[in-house]
Amino acid sequence: MNPSKEYFESMHRPIQSGISNLPEEVGSISSKDGTLNVRGEWIECTSSSPTPFPTAATRNQTVILYFHGGGHAFLSPASHRDFLCRLAKQIGPGTRILSVDYRMAPEHPFPAAIHDAYAAYLYLTDPDHKALNLGERAKTLLGKERIEPRDVVIAGDSAGGNLATAFVLYLAKYVKPERMPHATILLSPWVDPTSSLPAAKSDDWYCYCPGPIGTSPFDKEAYMSFKKFHLASNYVCGDVNTAPNARNAFGKEREWAWYSHLSQHPLVSPAHCADLSGHTDTLLHTATHDRLVDDARLYAHRLGQENPEKLIRIEVYQDMVHVHHVMSVLPAARIAIKNIAHFIARSRRLRDLREGLVTAATSEAEEKNEKGMVKARGSDDNIEWVAVGPRGNEESKDEGWPISVLRNCWPQNVEKEL
Repeated sequence: MNPSKEYFESMHRPIQSGISNLPEEVGSISSKDGTLNVRGEWIECTSSSPTPFPTAATRNQTVILYFHGGGHAFLSPASHRDFLCRLAKQIGPGTRILSVDYRMAPEHPFPAAIHDAYAAYLYLTDPDHKALNLGERAKTLLGKERIEPRDVVIAGDSAGGNLATAFVLYLAKYVKPERMPHATILLSPWVDPTSSLPAAKSDDWYCYCPGPIGTSPFDKEAYMSFKKFHLASNYVCGDVNTAPNARNAFGKEREWAWYSHLSQHPLVSPAHCADLSGHTDTLLHTATHDRLVDDARLYAHRLGQENPEKLIRIEVYQDMVHVHHVMSVLPAARIAIKNIAHFIARSRRLRDLREGLVTAATSEAEEKNEKGMVKARGSDDNIEWVAVGPRGNEESKDEGWPISVLRNCWPQNVEKEL
């Protein structure tokens, strides 16, 4: 109820000097025995044409663990069903997607969603784990004993992109499994919930995503006077009016103490995390009229610098808005879905090459059969910076605020740079 200063500070220690402490969950578990049901929805591409179901030899082995967006407060797997069906079909027959109905705020603030993500990952890769108690239906839908982590792709959009980034970081730094998923797909990821970056505070009326949707953890006055719905605070502290808990029910001063510390946690604001090494191949999608465009740009830059051996690609879609992928009538949405499928295929080839399952010559020959994609990398950060035009034309460039400005939006980042 009255955490010490040292307890608060342990929640945002730089990861390289010690794992940051995860706070206790403050949401309620309604079941009498303390267990929790984590729900999800399976989507499978049985065929891309009216032909019979593919044979085991021709089926795609990719399994996507997907986290929907919605500010950690809205939407569900049902809201993303159409988009995910189109994505599965584009990747090819045999592709399966598990869309997780993770717990959301205000009833279940951070880190409840992280725990649900890990439960879903265990369900896929280690269904016999002692922490799980699977019903027959869950076992039947899984289809086999376990899925190899090398066949798993972690993906999410907006707040689901925040959860996807946090979960991959959680695996890399807190769990350290033998093998990580082979790729991560982030669509307009919300990796700086505090709205500290310039685009998040802009008045670009083309984008339906509201802004700002958080406040800096170093600006108490802005937090206290914030009049709109504070999505970032809702995620880390909950809402005292609908779901009172130990973080929000003892006055605004106490709530500010929790917010100012938890919003700096590496699993809440991955863009400002001290150490992003150990990640997977990563594709980031954003748009010129996306208020989270700077989130994606800063995070991509950090990933490229700290994971030079991995494939890091960011595509900025011209004249598009936040998570335009779900708007199926847009040509740019169809182009983006095709590009996701191509990236997953590239990552699979690189994975097989790293594991010695194919030769470099074979990998290059297979890649020539793919759609031509701009592959020029930035000179200083090992990233494929790509601008995608309305017709899918690609150009190797990056536009917007300089990365040096984005890196210095948090005071401790300025100190680190100096």
